[in-house]
Amino acid sequence: MLDTRAMQRLRRIKQLGFMSYVFPCAEHSRFVHSLGVMHIMGLMCDALQSHDCLDSQEVIKLRIAALLHDVGHFPYSHLGEKVYSYDYKIRRNISNIDSVSGKKTPYETSLLSKIANHKKIKIVDHEHFGAKVIENDPEISKLLKDAGISPEEIGEIITGNISKSNLENNPHSYIYIQLLHSDHDADRMDYLLRDAYQTGLVFGKIELEYIINNFRVATISSIPKGPKDTQVVVIRANAQHAVEHFLMARYFHYSQAVFQKTSAAFEVVAETLMYKMLLKQSDNVFFKSVESLENAIGTDDYYDYTDEFLWTKLQSFSTHSRDPFIQSLWETIGQRKKPRHIILCKDIASKGSSEPTSNSTVSCQVIENVSKEYYRTKCVMEKHQKELAKKIPMEYLGYIEMDFAIESLPKHVKAEKLEELSIDEHIRDSIKIVDKSGDVTFLATNPTSLINKMVNYRLLELDVFIVDPSKKYNVENIRDGIMVLADGC
Repeated sequence: MLDTRAMQRLRRIKQLGFMSYVFPCAEHSRFVHSLGVMHIMGLMCDALQSHDCLDSQEVIKLRIAALLHDVGHFPYSHLGEKVYSYDYKIRRNISNIDSVSGKKTPYETSLLSKIANHKKIKIVDHEHFGAKVIENDPEISKLLKDAGISPEEIGEIITGNISKSNLENNPHSYIYIQLLHSDHDADRMDYLLRDAYQTGLVFGKIELEYIINNFRVATISSIPKGPKDTQVVVIRANAQHAVEHFLMARYFHYSQAVFQKTSAAFEVVAETLMYKMLLKQSDNVFFKSVESLENAIGTDDYYDYTDEFLWTKLQSFSTHSRDPFIQSLWETIGQRKKPRHIILCKDIASKGSSEPTSNSTVSCQVIENVSKEYYRTKCVMEKHQKELAKKIPMEYLGYIEMDFAIESLPKHVKAEKLEELSIDEHIRDSIKIVDKSGDVTFLATNPTSLINKMVNYRLLELDVFIVDPSKKYNVENIRDGIMVLADGC
């Protein structure tokens, strides 16, 4: 499986996109990450198999799913994924949807801002695309079928969308999902350790083997609304503090690495340039849509679709363009001329206690206690970008909003509401602890847990920046213009 062309392609796709522009050693590939996830999945399976929770055939399937979990990644990883997802959304005329109210917004923002804050569509994300690669790549599908393994089942484990028949016939189906889709899955454990090491940040040093050795399988009969016969992965109470440390390490990984303002802005610039190219290139030069890429699975064109290929296409497209904005985008990433930051707002805000209201127009309206500076700056960037055109052409101005919660609960849900969620929502994501008597509880609702005190809060960051490689615009003047407009929000 390692020697298939689809897997070898991952050697030429960076794990962290443009993060190496800030952290120079962050040059590792999706290939080495995939090896690491397979290794950690093996450790998890060993721990569960030693307690007769999995059989040898299940271990093989899970290790293969771990190895192949990123086989559908696009060039520069999440960069390409976001562009194709945004393009898919635009082509289906479902753009400008407010992230809170779910309604179309009447406000016009720059392409930089739209792409930066686009939430990927699952059906075209790298996991669902990877499932299609597994089913349609001739090498991978043949290897799996020859081994008596269903390519479709491997795809279901990777996407987390186990078919109804498999859920009904296999009591371990939710175990498969958790090991690759939860707050303690093999993917997250590997990228935390690997990314921290490669970026030079120390937050990723966790007690990996101790946590995994405390994995067990239990029924969820003690959890309200849970089916009595569903088996899930739980963690023994002995390892509670090690798990809390792991969640805290992941929180700092996001706040210090993923949310790093300069690398995040570079990523948005590259995404915008790639989307501009998608609009202008023909299919015989470049994959204009995720559908055209899907049709190429198993061909030389698909195997060659890597970071280097995309970089070369972006360079050729930009150098032949007469559009000054496209030229500025390319100069920014091609010569590493940093986007200029206007305002950076940070806040730690408590979650709202209810669902978003239908008349919400700004997403932080459902967040309690958000700072006035944060709210007003977001209000300006969502509603008044056109009014800033006197200071700078609108297309050169962008903003990125990033948010992160320490546990993977829906944004509006507080810990005390966790047990009211549907079974699929909390089985997949939330960490569950089992005590000596066999009672299973959520870590987020445990009053003795540090996570219980933090789970109702979210880290929020809002970065306003401009693409200005020649430094011809007055940053202070733009900032003052935003502040004047903010007073009216």
